Amino acid sequence: MMRPVPAFCLAAVLAALASLAAFAEPGLGGKGFRGEYVDRDFPGSRLWVGADSVRLSEGEGSGRVAIEGKIVSRSTEGFLVVWRVADPNAFKRSRFEAEYSDSKPVALRETPEGGLSSSVRPVYLPAGAYRPESFTFAAADGRKLVIVYDTSATAALVWLPDGRVYRLPSARSGSGARYSDGRRSYWEHQGGAVFRIGGTTVFEGKLLGDEKPQSR
Repeated sequence: MMRPVPAFCLAAVLAALASLAAFAEPGLGGKGFRGEYVDRDFPGSRLWVGADSVRLSEGEGSGRVAIEGKIVSRSTEGFLVVWRVADPNAFKRSRFEAEYSDSKPVALRETPEGGLSSSVRPVYLPAGAYRPESFTFAAADGRKLVIVYDTSATAALVWLPDGRVYRLPSARSGSGARYSDGRRSYWEHQGGAVFRIGGTTVFEGKLLGDEKPQSR
């Protein structure tokens, strides 16, 4: 929940955070993390990081939602963002911490602060290193299922027609591609897809378009 605060308090908070930013170690800071990132678990969420601001968009098409934020402090470990929200008397913030490999930032982990739940900590990967493959299947009644394979093909995200989404690890298959967490399973073979929950088939359809998923 975003906690409402008086407008003058919000201005004071922003001013204080800005003053802290002036004394921050220059290091990589916002500059080192500039670019586009993709949510590791939900590719529909994308994060753009600039020198002093960020923009987060979620969803697809007309339902896409975007919010912007200001980077108010930064270091070689990450940066702090105060998000701009519709309510002028409310604010929220997030801390983004970098994960490094060979001295290069390879991912950003977000930790919500300021009264927000910290149980969900999205991980964003550089868009250039994460190019998922997406395919849509349609049932006879018009319902659609969307599956996104990650680049390593060790897991897949499946969006069911009712909006539910599952991340399933790769599973052994005699033919075609199969992903399962033990209870839920997705199987694709020769342009057809079947999704089951607890042994019950909840979706069965054919691939839309000419491009065929590669058997994995």
